[in-house]
Formats: sequence, structure tokens, C-alpha cells
Amino acid sequence: MSTLCKLFFVFIFTIIFGRLSGSYPSTYCIRLDTDVESGNGSSIIINITQNWAPIGANHLFDIINSQFYATPSAFFRVVPKFVVQFGISGDPTQNAIWNKTILDDPVLISNTVGTVSYATDGPNTRTTQLFINYRNNSRLDSHGFAPIGELMA
Repeated sequence: MSTLCKLFFVFIFTIIFGRLSGSYPSTYCIRLDTDVESGNGSSIIINITQNWAPIGANHLFDIINSQFYATPSAFFRVVPKFVVQFGISGDPTQNAIWNKTILDDPVLISNTVGTVSYATDGPNTRTTQLFINYRNNSRLDSHGFAPIGELMA
């Protein structure tokens, strides 16, 4: 098992820009604070762009505002040179609440390095799990993985 796979990440999502007048923002940033087993952590900033995938971006906004990520969670799937996956709450009650699926968005942006998309189990099965592309994964585009944002830092 690679060293990268052995790392355990704990993260907390923080919205940098809040919800505006009951409508969804056209863009917003989230911060993932990581804490590796060694005690060294860092922050990851992701910019979410609503017009890339409105259903997914709005769903994530609602999830974050519900405190779904208030309990520390792990990056639970790390595939070197492919993706890192996250989005299961550390609180089983929250997982049960948010285990409803949402419709797919059309793929308008390609799954290139640093883009963030929902993980799926087939058409219209997105829930809370997301992944960050480590490389150009444009082959995922034809399978309905619509990016909702991209890494900023």
C-alpha cells in the first residue's frame, strides 16, 4: 500500500461566501481543513461554479449549510494518479438524512486536473460523495460526471 493511501485526512468544510437572499450564489468557495495522522495538515480551497452544474452546485450548498460536514470525516478513497474521494459525514444520522439522490447535470466542463465532481453509481444517483481529479480524466465526461468546481489552493 502506498504511503499516500495510508494517510488519513480529517476535514471540515467551511463556506467562505454565504447564501444570498434565499437564492444560490453563482460561485462560492469552500475550505477543507485536513489533518494527517502525523499532525500536519493544510487547507484545500475549492471554487464552486453554479453554471457548470447547477443542480450539483446547489445541492452541495444545501449540504454544507445543513452542517453535514460538521463532524470530521475522512478522504476514504485515494487512487494515485486518478482521484481522491470524500463526502461521507462522520455523523451516521447526517448520512441517512442526505442519502437521497439528485438528477444529473449535463457535462459542460471536462474532468481535468483539479476539477471536482460528484461520484455516482449510475445515472441520477449523486448524493454527497465528491472526488478531486488528480489528472486529466476527460474519459469520465461521457459517463456523466459533471464537474461542479475546481481547486484553487
